[in-house]
Amino acid sequence: MKTKPNRAFTLIELLVVVAIIAILASLLLPALGKAKEAGKAAHCRGNEKNLILAWMMYHQENDDKIVGAHDRGARQGDWVGRKQNASGRQTGPMAPIEDEIRGFKDGLLWPYLNDHKVYHCVGDRRDSPIKSRKVQQGKAWRSYALPCSMNGPPYNPEAITKHSQLKTPSTKYVFLEEETDVGGSNWGGWLLPYPFTSSWWDPIAIRHGEKNCLAFADGHVELHHWLDKRTLTMSDGQTFGVSAPNSPDLKYMQQGYAAVRGNP
Repeated sequence: MKTKPNRAFTLIELLVVVAIIAILASLLLPALGKAKEAGKAAHCRGNEKNLILAWMMYHQENDDKIVGAHDRGARQGDWVGRKQNASGRQTGPMAPIEDEIRGFKDGLLWPYLNDHKVYHCVGDRRDSPIKSRKVQQGKAWRSYALPCSMNGPPYNPEAITKHSQLKTPSTKYVFLEEETDVGGSNWGGWLLPYPFTSSWWDPIAIRHGEKNCLAFADGHVELHHWLDKRTLTMSDGQTFGVSAPNSPDLKYMQQGYAAVRGNP
């Protein structure tokens, strides 16, 4: 009895299969990348939701006073402190993440939110050994900052110091994503020139495609989509003092930058 010989694939058939796999991969990989980025954005929104709830609990338990936007620690009334060793001495940009966590514990929000992971966006890679183009990159962990308009003197004498001063809290952001790395962390509060001009001062971080998480004083969190290519360039290079006349992004951030006089 004769048996049929096994038929091998021809070279053309193999090439067709490889081409089909390549086409499927080209279709699936972008979708997988978007899904991964959406997951990071959702995680970041969760972080900021926890941060804003802690911020609100603090003012509710402290006669309406809000935490300071700087990073000088609880003694100075600020939400976080700076990198410090076990003895409480301030350390430098390349100090380990553990020193930055000690700075979190030195802040007024730590009793309300004592989990260091909440202070970090998974899209922020400054804790990575891979050197990025970000200015003065150290081993930074904290991905979020408060605007100087939220109790952040000495930059803004018109800064809000009590929650009741906010007439429209749903339009005033409290937390945003930042990467202005000084000393291995986001130094101070996030600053816009005030009174407002046609320029930014501190750049922002854009980690979720062309979007950024913002937490507002009424407790809600938004994933804001940036429209101006100049904003993306500023973030990519972490460039300070960028002039951006007629920028819809700059106008949006100015509208949400709280101040006692003129923009409550």
